[in-house]
Amino acid sequence: MRLFRRPLAEDDFWGLIAVAEGRTDEAAIGRLTDALSARRAKDVVAFQERLARVLFELDREVLADQPVRFGDDPPDEEPIPLSDDGFLYLRAGIVLAGRETYDRVLRDPAVLAQGEWDECEDLLYVAEEVLGDDIDTKVSYETASNLQHWTPRAEPEREPWDQGLRSVSVDAHDMADPIEAERPTADGGWEPEIMYVAPRFLGSSLLYDVSTDLARIVTTNGGLPGELAAGHVVAVVELGESWRLEPQVGEPTRSELGDHRELTVRVAVPTATVRGWTTGERRTGFASLAAACLLAVLPTTHAAVPGLERLRAAGEGLLAGG
Repeated sequence: MRLFRRPLAEDDFWGLIAVAEGRTDEAAIGRLTDALSARRAKDVVAFQERLARVLFELDREVLADQPVRFGDDPPDEEPIPLSDDGFLYLRAGIVLAGRETYDRVLRDPAVLAQGEWDECEDLLYVAEEVLGDDIDTKVSYETASNLQHWTPRAEPEREPWDQGLRSVSVDAHDMADPIEAERPTADGGWEPEIMYVAPRFLGSSLLYDVSTDLARIVTTNGGLPGELAAGHVVAVVELGESWRLEPQVGEPTRSELGDHRELTVRVAVPTATVRGWTTGERRTGFASLAAACLLAVLPTTHAAVPGLERLRAAGEGLLAGG
């Protein structure tokens, strides 16, 4: 079912938001859920429509570019640029902070560079969970949807070697923050799945840049060998409490994102260690870890091995604790 409705009146919407008392924690979301559950279904849909519009109004490049510090950021680290999702969750946190804060941010974007802020992804789904159905809105709250307030984005030009599916990607999993999700089954149903995403403190460009470095070395030196039985290798760095520098190699599986098989190789390092690295050290360390993952699956005679060995060796000092 796809539902479209007029937005809830502004005063009514902000009155509901006020039950969160300016907080973004589970208890605050629970109070908002209870308040919405007491309303008629059409009001719940109207709430989501109004929420989409206020998030859309906050969707401005000048706000996304502010150096925002969050409550869980280490005090000695500079704020990192916001990813598209990070900016969306920040906007939701601004809404939960209340109407006065929302208006102040719109009047003066520099306010975001002052103090600490909270994210709140959960706000996006409260109404749909109360209704028990998807709610389509007339405007999108996804980042960069408010075209009037964004510079048109140009797709980066890919290098000649970088065409089609990349041979390698590098990912990081925050093992302390599991996400409950669902995945489709062969019979058309759904089954529960636990997922992990990269911690926000790594920044949005680190994994992309390291992936590019590794993919360039492999692709320009002949690509992945056929005997690997996979068209893509994912090097996963698990961030938790312990070290595991010996790569764990999985079995090739069918990718959910395309018609190819991919091979996942995992290593693990303590989150506290990575937090202690500088920005440059993080790139060196992740490149070293990812190179070790690739060296564990490529033939020793592969032309990419010397370049990967250099990357691996460059990070040995950072990984000495493991």
